[in-house]
Amino acid sequence: MAQQTGDETPREITSSSDVRGRPPFRKTLRGWEPLAFRLALLVLFSAASFSMGRRAGAVPKEQDILRAKAIEAESFQVCHPDGRRAAVLTTGPSGGVTLAFLSNRGNPQLVVGMDSKGTPTIAFLAEDGESRMDLSLDPVSQMPSVRLVDRDGGSNLVVGLDKIHGPGVQLSRLNRGSVSLNVSDIDGPSCTISDREGAPRIRLSVSASESVVELLGPKRVVRSVWKVAKDGSSAFRLSDGASKPRIELSTGADGRPFIRVLDSDGNLKKEWRE
Repeated sequence: MAQQTGDETPREITSSSDVRGRPPFRKTLRGWEPLAFRLALLVLFSAASFSMGRRAGAVPKEQDILRAKAIEAESFQVCHPDGRRAAVLTTGPSGGVTLAFLSNRGNPQLVVGMDSKGTPTIAFLAEDGESRMDLSLDPVSQMPSVRLVDRDGGSNLVVGLDKIHGPGVQLSRLNRGSVSLNVSDIDGPSCTISDREGAPRIRLSVSASESVVELLGPKRVVRSVWKVAKDGSSAFRLSDGASKPRIELSTGADGRPFIRVLDSDGNLKKEWRE
């Protein structure tokens, strides 16, 4: 093998090997070609396998999984796989919050909400959007009530609790009047029948001391009262337009009858006894 001295000019190496016996760069590149080809095949195979796995559902999509400690928004929507909305959680302009569950036609049919005053409500709606039944709390007394409405909204049935009047049931028909039943801790059970304008016309009540039937005229004026006391006495009273008694027919506890006539100030004018 030729050697170089310090004063000799370097010659071009054209043999198959340099001074150290290594192959030239071109042959070195050729030595790596099989390895590079194998790496390229491996990358292509891995990419194809990953793509097939995504299509088969083996690898979840990035948007399929979302993890977060808190998410803030004014509304959220839950959709079916075909894109139809199933539920909507949203806030209202007045500060209330509602969660609506939608039908297959996209109409709300179950709504759970709370208004700006913190009063909760659960409403069941028909396809026309009208409420058919709702459960709510009175904003003042915080007592619950359930209301049922018919198809045309004319008939109502309300069952509720009240701090003053106790548990009650009200049946009403639009432009036909209403009937209310209550059981009070103070007055006991009572029934009120109202006219189509909503004014009470008949009241029936049972207290600890007597049973009473009241007939009312316009402007809630009591015109007639029937009473039966606990001791057995009874009375029938007729009043004027100012709800002041004028005539009273009574029987005492012993069964003896008497009639009284009073003036507008309640003073006794005449009396007849047996």
